[in-house]
Amino acid sequence: MWIGELITQKGIGNGMSLIIFTNIISRFPGYIINSVNQWWPNE
Repeated sequence: MWIGELITQKGIGNGMSLIIFTNIISRFPGYIINSVNQWWPNE
């Protein structure tokens, strides 16, 4: 929580929103790999 406030104070943007956005974006590679594995499983 405090790191979000520090990000906001430094003027980078809304700290908590930036943390949540970064968390969502960091999970995309795993989601893509899982989706590909569901469509084309290894034999």
